Amino acid sequence: MTQELTVRGAAPEEYPKVADLCARCFKGGAPWESYERLYDIFFKYSLQSPNFAYDHVRTGWLGDKVVSHVRVFPYEMYYGKSTLTVGGVGGVCTDEAYRRRHYASAVMRDSLRHMAGIGCDISALHSGPIGYYTRFGYACAWPFYMLRFVPHDLDMLAADKADGVTVRPVTEDDYPEMLALYNRDYAERPASATRTVRNFAWRLDGDFPRTRAAVGADGRLRGYLAGWHWMNTGEVVTADEAATAALLLDIVADAKREAEGKDEAEARELLGKPFWWIIPPDVPAARHARALCPVSTISYTRPAAEWMACIVNLESTMQELLPELEAQWARSPYARWTGSLRLETDMGDVTLASLDGKLALDERAPASRVVRMNQTGLVKLIFAYAPPEEIIAAGDIEQLDDEAAGMLKALFPPRICHLAYIDEY
Repeated sequence: MTQELTVRGAAPEEYPKVADLCARCFKGGAPWESYERLYDIFFKYSLQSPNFAYDHVRTGWLGDKVVSHVRVFPYEMYYGKSTLTVGGVGGVCTDEAYRRRHYASAVMRDSLRHMAGIGCDISALHSGPIGYYTRFGYACAWPFYMLRFVPHDLDMLAADKADGVTVRPVTEDDYPEMLALYNRDYAERPASATRTVRNFAWRLDGDFPRTRAAVGADGRLRGYLAGWHWMNTGEVVTADEAATAALLLDIVADAKREAEGKDEAEARELLGKPFWWIIPPDVPAARHARALCPVSTISYTRPAAEWMACIVNLESTMQELLPELEAQWARSPYARWTGSLRLETDMGDVTLASLDGKLALDERAPASRVVRMNQTGLVKLIFAYAPPEEIIAAGDIEQLDDEAAGMLKALFPPRICHLAYIDEY
């Protein structure tokens, strides 16, 4: 007799089984992908998350055996003058012996219902498989940004560029100043997560062994980075060019220490390997780096993969977006336009009414302009993944007249969206 899959939140006493499933599914050949390390992350580290709840651990069971898993990570996302409640999705996996039976799909759909029940506006995830998550309504949302450096290219970077800034390991006492620097660069940036000192501490203490603080002669923090190895850094925030130079020079010093003891050919090969900063191209650290040394800026996307999002609750999403939409509207040629713009989607309709530069959701207002789109089109608009004309060309928004197209551009202007790597789920 075939057992029926039961999908529900995990209970505390079941959690070792869940951690074992995740560690077995995600283990790989690299040291950081070992079963033991992954078990520790899924078990001890996850339990310490400020937003952890067993009910957010959505699981599929056959009798007393857990065979599928999805983790929901609720958090608040900046979006200009607005914030959105997001259900981050991670750890999607199914026991190898039970794959191709649609168990992961069942747990994903349950997770979306769970996110709706806890008040999420949207959901987001970082997808590996191409095309898998589109069946649940997810669409490409923002690129994966990186800066690429090569150690031997930094020989041109003189030590005096650091201008008295020294680099040392991060301590807990640094967290409040680090949070202030983070908020300077990322508060209001669409897709970025809001943070607290407690959340910052949990993220850095758990999975980023190479954290460095750049400190001025006065003892004040002027920058920091968080990563795993000198080749891979997940976040860099700096107050000035000297702090950026100091962090770059510290990485080069680590690379040269690793090259010591190798023969000449091996050392040359190592110092010719790239290292990466996973940051957007418009933050101060990226601008400073471009002024200091050779660097490549990469915006990485894949069709129906990488960073994706879907709408969980259309009405609440638009309601929460109103402060930022109104701020953009007030700066546009339509600020004094009186009328209403109805967005008709495959998830329902919302009507934005404009009067004296103010916007409101008003379903009773007769539509002066109507824009028809699917969820993919709306997600790409919200996160500026593509301009309206490209979304129309892809068939995700119906053809528009010039005025309606102009209104969409006013509400959803070009932006660089970014979720810091250390906030991934």
